[in-house]
Order: sequence, then structure tokens, then C-alpha cells
Amino acid sequence: GYEILGRLGQGGMGTVYLARRSDDELDRNVALKVVGRTGEEPARARFRAEQRILSRLEHPNVARLYEAGIDDRGVPFFVMEYVDGVPIDQFADREGLTIEQRVGLIRQLTDALAYAHRNLIVHRDVKPSNILVTDEGVLKLLDFGVAKLLTPEPGAAGAALTRPGAALLTPEYASPEQIRGEPVTTAADVYAAGVLLYELLTGVRPYEFTSRSPVHIEEVVSGTQPKRPSAAVTGAGASAAEARRSVPSRLARALSGDLDWILLKALRKEPEARYGSVQALSEDLDRYLRGEPVLARRPTLWYLGRRFVTRNRGPVAAVGLIVVSLAAGLAGTWWQANRATREAEQSRRVKEMLVGLFEAADPDVARGRDLTALELLDQGQRVLLAGLQDEPAVRTELLNILGGVYTKLGEYDEAEPLVDSALAAAETLDDDELLLSSLAAMADLRYGQGRYEDGEAAARRRLELQRASDPGPSTALAAAMTDLATFLSSTGRYDEAEGLILEALEMDRALDAAEKEGQDWNSLSILRARTGNYDGAIEAGRAAVRAHRRHTASDDTGLATALASLAWALDLKGEFSTADSVYHEALAMRRRILSEDHPHIAILLNNMGSMRQKEGRLEEARGLHEEALALRRRIFGNDHEQVAGSLNNLAIVDYYEQNYDGAAAAFREALRIFRLNLPADHPNVLTGTNNLAAVLRAQGNLDEAETLFRTTLEDRLRVLGPDHHDTGGAHNNLGGVLRLQGRPAEAAAAHRNAIAVFEAVLTPDHPDLADARLSLAKAMLDLGQPNEALSILEQACPVYDQRYEADHPSAAGCRSAIGVAMADAGRSGEALEVLRETV
Repeated sequence: GYEILGRLGQGGMGTVYLARRSDDELDRNVALKVVGRTGEEPARARFRAEQRILSRLEHPNVARLYEAGIDDRGVPFFVMEYVDGVPIDQFADREGLTIEQRVGLIRQLTDALAYAHRNLIVHRDVKPSNILVTDEGVLKLLDFGVAKLLTPEPGAAGAALTRPGAALLTPEYASPEQIRGEPVTTAADVYAAGVLLYELLTGVRPYEFTSRSPVHIEEVVSGTQPKRPSAAVTGAGASAAEARRSVPSRLARALSGDLDWILLKALRKEPEARYGSVQALSEDLDRYLRGEPVLARRPTLWYLGRRFVTRNRGPVAAVGLIVVSLAAGLAGTWWQANRATREAEQSRRVKEMLVGLFEAADPDVARGRDLTALELLDQGQRVLLAGLQDEPAVRTELLNILGGVYTKLGEYDEAEPLVDSALAAAETLDDDELLLSSLAAMADLRYGQGRYEDGEAAARRRLELQRASDPGPSTALAAAMTDLATFLSSTGRYDEAEGLILEALEMDRALDAAEKEGQDWNSLSILRARTGNYDGAIEAGRAAVRAHRRHTASDDTGLATALASLAWALDLKGEFSTADSVYHEALAMRRRILSEDHPHIAILLNNMGSMRQKEGRLEEARGLHEEALALRRRIFGNDHEQVAGSLNNLAIVDYYEQNYDGAAAAFREALRIFRLNLPADHPNVLTGTNNLAAVLRAQGNLDEAETLFRTTLEDRLRVLGPDHHDTGGAHNNLGGVLRLQGRPAEAAAAHRNAIAVFEAVLTPDHPDLADARLSLAKAMLDLGQPNEALSILEQACPVYDQRYEADHPSAAGCRSAIGVAMADAGRSGEALEVLRETV
């Protein structure tokens, strides 16, 4: 049963309550929807249809269905994900989202609608109250109560679903064909998405009703043409523009052109004249965000040419520079009179224009749209640097820019000689700024390569030089602190790292530097996650996302990184549903910005695979890990730390599938690579040792496994401390091998130590906590205490039932343990029934 905590809302389809499992076995708030006792049969039919529809949908931007059924009174109900968010229009205004950010938010909606349409479902009631957005910026589409199956299932209440009726739609967002009671297709959702985007961008709706009579509503919606969005805001007050970080005149200019065309096409009266699908609307919005020509607009040569120049300002300027420079060289103008003055001016122009060329390949500028980014860099390296031998300062800065962009693209072999050359040159020049930027580029490169000792040396030297040359508060000083903290955190020196991050955060907040503040919060989130402070990590991750959204107008690598870090913290805490949504948003953003062969894509695939494994979805986990491993091998070769991470995680999947030989081979190879790249007490080395011991235990090599587990526990206590998640895992694993050796009392003590750690740092329904309780219950059975074991299993087994399929090894093992405990307690009949169900 469920405990009702409050009412969330009520509508024609039923009442929605905030609820929690009354047995308190799962610490999760849910939305509980029921039809009232006096509900009429058509409403019940629609309600049951909504249950069927939701059971078909699983998408990060659609609220998830957990359970559905009929209560003792014959009243249908279903339990779904509780979304802690606000309506989309309130979120956009509260966060002060720009035009581009509002378009990006609608892109999450169009993704959800396109998914529903692929499943042959039309929502039919798209409006702000049915679209909530969480603090992390993740959109959730709710309330399929009036949705329509395009191909109704046999026996479904199709007549009830398709019967026209004003009570089943919201006139402000309904399409003309809905208002007229005509057959509804996916074009209705295209129209509603257009109305919603119109409202988000302008602050007004395309139509205003002076009466609620059906005749008046139909006249307005079917017979009135909406104003162009740019015209709708021309006479508006300053408040709407301020909410979009603009002023009325600038807002009108931003909306004129492409967005006018897109919205007017989505709002066409005739369904066939709108976009052919929500996906087509979504793709045109993507083109707008990337600066490409949109399909809603007639493709004149002038328009296409203007879009090309807008999209390629850096490359176009650079091509002009190359031609001019070569022509000037042939004409001999480099050696004319007043050489010094002319060269100084030439250096200024070269520097400005080449920065445009090189930074055009930066993912934050290219946004993944220009697949010739590396060709552009290669061309700049070959042609342009050769002409700057007499300008060492300009040449050094360009080397840093080139090397930095190659590093950002994951092209470390190309970056290394450039960064090495830049640092060597900077050492000979009397220019602290150049030396600081060269040290920063070196630290970034070494971090990407996994060469932490060399990177830390560069980062520490940079911080010392920055303090000496500019001791006052500055974003540059704060950045030097967080860069050094990254290396300290990666090598397990967490206290020193946190002190630096907090100092940098305080400095950037005082300077009102939103982007830098977001980076600081992100660093703090990662650090706290590594130390097992998951609540603190989530809090910092959400602060990072908010800060980046204040700074950036659209997709950005910093925002994508903040989302990825937040998802990882939620994942580690066991909040898998929310983590899944944030992971998908981060992955979609990174794929829009970066090339497919980029390390950051592999990191997300790896982390998503690990979460799937924890959820018991092993086939999906294997696919994600194999994709990440192949990508990392293409980028890094076979002996990189990140390759070891993928091998380790694939071995975990093998372990849970009881392929112990395959797991042992992969764990040994991962541990070899970790030891090749990292210090002996690095957390990843300890993890590799722990995992190898686990598979040795499964293979029956108990003495060797015990030795490795004890070593791992001692090292984790020393490096991570007694309250770290990984330390709890080491206690639990040691208990497992002790029990197999016939030492149940020692095993029980170790498992209790693990439970104490997990209860302090994890959610009550986290699988690791359930695993420790299941292990403790088995030790209690060995000690002849079946009733104590049953009490423990009553806490563990519901977690598996909620999270896993019935045939998952942990779920089946827990049910089996209940049967054994019942038999040992003299409850043979009950035991037999449970064991039969398990088999």
C-alpha cells in the first residue's frame, strides 16, 4: 500500500496524490493517480487507456510508470514517477532563459513527442501544466489522460478516446481540427508545440479569447492568423524582454527571420501544411541553433549565403588572411620602409584573425556541425605558423591555441608537440601571461593523457606564478586553483583539493563570473562524489548546472560536463530514474557539440553502462561498455587508463553473468593498465585489486581472494577513510570470502560494517545496501539464526523486486534465501511455496 502525503492535482481523468510506500521499504516519493469512487465509466475507460499508453513509454523526457492496477474497491490506479519540478513556462522565466535556451528546452519536448509518435501515440494535451522541468533543467512530459492510440489495441476503449468534447482539450493549445472535433493526428502535437514555443519566446499566446463560448473559440483558432512572433513582442513591455535577458527591440530582432518562419509553419491551419512530423520541427530547431538554413524558409541565394557566412565567420576570415598574406609576400611588402611599425600592426591583425581560424574548430564554437575542424587546424598549422618565425610571442600564443583545441578534440598526439614547443618558447620570453597560458595548456594535455604527475607539476607551477604575478582576486587565479585541485582529487588527496576549490568558488562568486562559478561547482561535485558525499555532490552539481545556464545561451561543453557530473552523482546515490534523464540530456548535448570519436562521449557511455549494470539490465550494460571500449581504443590505444576502466566494467558484466573466466581475464588486464599509469594507492588501482579478488572468490581461490580483500580494505581505510562507499564495499567483500571459508561470525561482523557505511552514504533502496543485507542474512543462516535472517531479508528483497526483473540473480537469490530461512525456522509449507516460485 501507499501512504498519501498530499494532493498534487485533480482533473477530468482522476486525482493525483503525492505518496510513498506505506511499508517504508522504498524511500521514494511517487505520484499516485486514481479515479474517484463516483467516476463515470467513460472517465474510467480513458483512465485504463492511459495506463496502457504509459506502459508502452520509456523515455528520459516522459514521466515513468512504476505500477498499475485496481484496488480492493475496483478503482483503477497507477503509480508513476514523481517529478519535482515546475511548469515549463515558469521554469523559463524563473531561470531567465535566453531565446536559444528556450528553443533548447522545447527540443526536449519535441524529443519526447517524437518518441510517443514512434510508438503510435498522440498526446493531444500539450500545455505548460503537463510539462514540468526539474532544477537540473530536465523536462518531463506528463498526463497522457486524453492521448490517442493511432492504432487502437483490440478491446481498447477507442470510442471513448476519440469522442470529441471540449472538456478533453485546452483551447489555448488545441489545433483547429481538435476544436472542430475532426480526426486528430500527430499534426495536432506539432501545432501545440508551436503554440508553446510561441508563448515561451514572446511571453504571449498566438490567440486571445474574449469569450469561452465554443463558437467564439472556433472562430478565433480556425479563422485568425497569428502575428509573427517578432511583431508580437514589438509593442510589449520591458518585463517579457528582461525575462529573456534582452530589451524589446533586440528581442524582436532575435525572433525575426528564422524563428518567425518556423513558428508560422508549425501554426498553419491546415494539418498537411505544418511540419510533416514533430521530428521535422525538431530538426529545423536544431538548424536554427546551429546557424544553418531552416527548411521553413524559402532558400534564396542571399539567405543561404548569409547563413554560410554567419556559421563560418572564423574560417571565412582565415581564408581571406591566407590569400592576402601570400600575395603580400610575393609583392615584397614585408620588407618595405617603416618595417617595425608595419610588422607590429601585422602581428596584431594576424593574431586577431588566426584566433578566429583556430577557435572555429573548438567544440564550443563549431558545436559539432563542422566535420572539417581537424582539417582546418591542420591547414593553420602547416601554412600559417611557418610565416611567424620572426614573431615568437604571437607564434607561442598560436601554438597554445592550436594545442589546446587539439586537446579539447581528444587529438593528444597532435597536441603534444605543439604544447611542448609553446612551453619551451615561453620559457625564453619575458612574458608571464604567455608562460601561464603555456603551463595551463600543458596541464590540460597531461590530464587528458592520464599523466597526472607531470600535469600536477605544471598546474602547481602555474598557481605559484599566478599568485606571484597577480596576488589579488581574479578568475585566472581561481582557475589555477581548480586546475591543481583536479590533479589532487584524481590522485586521492581530497582535503587539499576541496580547500582549493572552495577558495576558488568564493573568489569567482564575488567576481560574478557565472561560467567560472559553474566550473568550480562542477569540480566540487566530482570531488564530493569521489569521497562518497553524494548529497553534497548532487547539491554542487545542481548549482553547476544553474550557473552554466545563467552564462550560456545554448549548447556548451561546460554545461554538458555539469550535466554529466550531476548525472554521475545521482547515479552513485541510487537515484537512477533522475540520473537516466540527465545522462541522456548530457549525451545528446555532447553529440551535438563534439565529434563521435571524442573521449567525453566515451565517458558518458561508460557511466550509463555502469548504471544499467546496477539496475540489472545487463545486456544494455554490455552494449554501452563495448561501445565505450571501442571508442577509447580508437582514441588512446590499448594501454590508457580509460581503456582499463572500460575493461573493468565489462568484466563486471561478465561476473554477474557468471562468466568468471572471462571476468578474471578482463580484470587482470584492467589492473595491469591501471598499475602502468597510476600510483599504487590510487583509487582505481584499489578498485581493480578488489574486483580481481571478487572473481577469484567466485572461482574458489579463497585464500588468495582473502589476502587481496584485506589489502584493499586497509588501503581504502587509509586513502579514502572509513565512511567512503568503496570502503563499505571492501568490508562487504571481505565478509563474503570469510563466510565461504566457514567463518560466519567474522563474516557477519564485516557485513555489519558494510551496512553501517552504506546506510550513512546511500539511499535506502540502493542495490549495494541490499547486497550487504543479503550477505549478512546468509551469514546469520550459517550461524543458525533464521528468524534474524528473515528480518534482514525483509529489508533487502523488496529493493531487488522494485529494481530488477524476476530472473535477475540478486532478486532470485534473495527469494531463495527467504525460502531457506523459512525452512530453517520450521515453516516448511511456506518455504516450499517460496522456493517453487523461485524455480
